[in-house]
Amino acid sequence: MKTIEKFYRKIAEYLANRVKPQTIQFTISVSFTIISVCSMGILGVTLYNRFVNRMEDMTIESSEQLLNQTAINLETYLRNMRRISDAMYYSVIKDKDLAVDSVDEEMNLLYEANKDNLISIACYTNDGKLVAAAPVTNEKDNSDIVGQEWFVNAVDQMENLHFSTPHVQNLFDNAAYRYYWVVSLSRAVELTSNGNSTLGVLLVDMNYSSIEQLFNKANTDNSSEYVYLMDSDGEIIYHPKQKLIYTNLYEENNLEAVHYDDGSHQEIFQGEKRLITVKTVSYTGWKIVSVVPMSAFNMGLYGTRMFVIMLMALSMLMIIIINQLVSARIAKPLQRLNESVKEWEAGNLNPTIYVGGSLEVEHLGKTLRSTVEQINQLMHDILY
Repeated sequence: MKTIEKFYRKIAEYLANRVKPQTIQFTISVSFTIISVCSMGILGVTLYNRFVNRMEDMTIESSEQLLNQTAINLETYLRNMRRISDAMYYSVIKDKDLAVDSVDEEMNLLYEANKDNLISIACYTNDGKLVAAAPVTNEKDNSDIVGQEWFVNAVDQMENLHFSTPHVQNLFDNAAYRYYWVVSLSRAVELTSNGNSTLGVLLVDMNYSSIEQLFNKANTDNSSEYVYLMDSDGEIIYHPKQKLIYTNLYEENNLEAVHYDDGSHQEIFQGEKRLITVKTVSYTGWKIVSVVPMSAFNMGLYGTRMFVIMLMALSMLMIIIINQLVSARIAKPLQRLNESVKEWEAGNLNPTIYVGGSLEVEHLGKTLRSTVEQINQLMHDILY
């Protein structure tokens, strides 16, 4: 305890020797300025941090709103595709004995009603033989139907509908030699022939460009923010830089993002900090992912940061000027009274004692004037 007291005493003595006495105006001005600047600094930093947090919350809300709207549009599209598959199976195939009946007419009608979003509808037996297809085209030779991923998934998990990743359709010959990117919806169906039931597979090939157009609308902004789509295994279905990804010129953190829960997350990918928002598409397990680089967010705050700095600088300048005026207003009467005392100290026995300012200074001036008068009277009485 004594050691601490000695330490503080030494500091006090050092400051007393080093710091020269200053005028009251200087002391008041510096004190007020330091307090005001510190208060303004704390207030400015606090408000700026709250603004940044609010901006980040608004960015997250905006990303979630965009994802929700995109998810609604995608779910509506996929729901329509499932309805086409359901209508073909439950309203057509289940009611037909394929030994005597044909499903071509109904299949063609269903295709024509939805051809803007479809490439083809086809039905196969469990050994890969074509039962019917729309539009009517020639089946390719050696297409290995039973080895196709959509066929294997439908047979292995007969209770579910299965969506594939985008691929080029290679089932039918095209007279224009044009081949389409499709997303296949497949399911196991029950085929009846001569009263006997056998397993089959119903295939609905959706036009991938419909999904692409839907996501292009979500990526209309030219900023570095973007939205992409992947399946439940992390394989990319749509990405605005998909061609670059296929040629290994661009990388995405999809294999990590597939494990994220729905909501917002922060990650660092290739040295860049990013805000990731995830939304799972119902039934399919697909995930829509929004990516917002934090660098873009910080660039958006640059103007705000400069505005806050300029505002604080101007506020501090005004505070310093006001403090100077206030300190001068307070100290001026004391300075004038001090000049009167100096005049008396210089030998002027009848100095002009200033009386004014605040009540305390005015009272001090009156007291000093009275003291000077009394001293002069005593000296006069002694001499005369």
